[in-house]
Amino acid sequence: MSVSYSTLFCVPVTDYDLKGVAVPQGYEFVDLLHLVNEALNMTGKMDVETVHFVERIESWLSGQQQKSTTFLERLFVMKTIGSRFRVCVHNPAANPGFSETCLLLKLENQVCPPVMRKKACSDVEEAVKKSNEVRVQMIQMEKYDKFLMNPVFNVPVARGKRLPDYFAQNRCGFGRHKRFEDQKSPTELWETQFPLHKAAMDDDHDRIQALLDQGYDPNAFDKDSWTPLHYCAFYGKLKVAQVLMNHAGTNVNLKNRKGETALHFAAMNGFHHLIELILSNAKIDREIRNNRGLTPLDMCRSFPKAPWTHCAIALSRSKTVGQAKNLEVHCGDRDVLHMHCDDSTTADELRNEVFTEMKLGHECVRLFAIWIVADRLQLQLNGDQKVLKQLEKYPKYLESWGEALLYGKPGTTPNDRPTICFRRKAMARVQDDEELCQKNPDVVALLFNEAMRNFLSGFCSGREDDNVFFAAIIAILRFGQEQIQDATLSQILPAHLMPSNKKQRASLLSKIEQNVKQIRTKDQFTLQYKFLKNCWMTTSYGSTWFKATMHMSKPTFGTVPVQIGINDYGVSIINLNNHAAMVVLKHKELNPFPDSTDERVSFNVQKGTTVFILATNQAKLIGSLLRKWKEVNKENFLRKIEYEKQHEAAKASNKAAKNLEKKKSEKNPLKKLI
Repeated sequence: MSVSYSTLFCVPVTDYDLKGVAVPQGYEFVDLLHLVNEALNMTGKMDVETVHFVERIESWLSGQQQKSTTFLERLFVMKTIGSRFRVCVHNPAANPGFSETCLLLKLENQVCPPVMRKKACSDVEEAVKKSNEVRVQMIQMEKYDKFLMNPVFNVPVARGKRLPDYFAQNRCGFGRHKRFEDQKSPTELWETQFPLHKAAMDDDHDRIQALLDQGYDPNAFDKDSWTPLHYCAFYGKLKVAQVLMNHAGTNVNLKNRKGETALHFAAMNGFHHLIELILSNAKIDREIRNNRGLTPLDMCRSFPKAPWTHCAIALSRSKTVGQAKNLEVHCGDRDVLHMHCDDSTTADELRNEVFTEMKLGHECVRLFAIWIVADRLQLQLNGDQKVLKQLEKYPKYLESWGEALLYGKPGTTPNDRPTICFRRKAMARVQDDEELCQKNPDVVALLFNEAMRNFLSGFCSGREDDNVFFAAIIAILRFGQEQIQDATLSQILPAHLMPSNKKQRASLLSKIEQNVKQIRTKDQFTLQYKFLKNCWMTTSYGSTWFKATMHMSKPTFGTVPVQIGINDYGVSIINLNNHAAMVVLKHKELNPFPDSTDERVSFNVQKGTTVFILATNQAKLIGSLLRKWKEVNKENFLRKIEYEKQHEAAKASNKAAKNLEKKKSEKNPLKKLI
């Protein structure tokens, strides 16, 4: 038994109905309970596609019965085939246009005298009358839907001919070309309720990426408790699965109500390429068992055929290979690379592998680095440090340098689980960004994601015009030409810029919409580059941020929680209570240079007019970063002086050469005449 087109035929019959029924050779009527037992026990008597289909039927029936205890009774207690034949095979009441079609077909297929033609016409009229009566009964029984009208029961399908689609009042069209769609959702709203799942099933990777960029949850369950990745694994959609797994938030170990993960689905369908892809995820757990106690490897062993054998080999091989770990490297907020990393892999080696994977040139070395990141502590690794070794040491670093819990949002617990990130260096300069963005367009997307995250987190304290411009670009990238709604403002603006007053919100929304209209281009690269160019003009772009408590004595201000950012420009301090800029200092203005201990950094600058202390567990990191910038600026200053000296020397040498040439020409009268 094999189901190439998965269509459910509900055929309630009695033993008497089966007498005299001609069944094609190789086919037979089988009790549904017997089929379910065969499928669940995996006896091997049915193809794997049929097993999956029967399991879906059983799951659907049990789910519907739980919703309504009379469901099975209403589904199977019907009249016998003989009394329902006209209704099931062809119901003109569903579409009155079929009445004329029936009549024409009947007249074309046989040469009939006028009397017979009149009889045929009356037959069709009688059929319509009877079917209308049946339709009323069906509506009363809540059975007037696609599950009852069956255009192909006991009708052989000829190749090349398209069967008619049937329609019911106030319902979408449907036809036999649909397979598991009818099973996936009990309502017609499934596609609109779960667009990410629909795009995954349709293998629309561009749509998937667009929905993820708009903030759709890749781990959302539909009404069948399937995630989008479940659909990819079940239908073999490799490219869409890759897009989903590249998203930083995707959980590959989520289970449906039967306890099956996406890896179970890929295994039961024999998709070994998908299994290889899923196994490349660093967080995959291949030992998860479903409700029947089966692992993905067990499911492969149940079907000793070539595709499942390849899957079993892949799953078994991944069990034995343990020298190199699959390490997730986060590039931006959404993209994730799965890199091989062993105990000897250094940060520079891992960074170079990312360069190769993302096709970035070696000149990007001065702009990007490997970081270990969690909510309360972010550390950039030195090039010679072992990545896995630093991950092991991270809990100790967190204990020593982690931000105090008082800086977190009330009622939330910070995530202290470290992740490996590929992001902009703490010591990178804006000049490096500008040069590399012109040479390598791929750099733009990476820098844009980081800059957008900082803006939405409230770390970019610009003017109102800048904030509106940034919000307009994010709106175009996330929502395209769709009109911006009040409910979507939170996705394009930081929380502190959201007005509480309705009039102010409407005014802000109007300004953003005007900016959207003024931005003529809709090209993603151009929009991201425009965003970055405006960011480069702010004093806080590219800052490494630390949280601290600020005690300000001059001018007298008091104590306030702050966010301190350090970049190539200098030091920016933002009030965490209202996200307003409090202090902005250039590096050359840090005179005398701030004193730092393990717990505080003391500033006394601008001839004593600005005096404050930053108390934080990360004072040592702040002091170290300030000293590095001081050394770099000193080297740049000395390099600049050396360059100016060389320039002046070259200028003087050229001037002396010209004077010498002039004197020679004055002494030579012939050359003067010439």
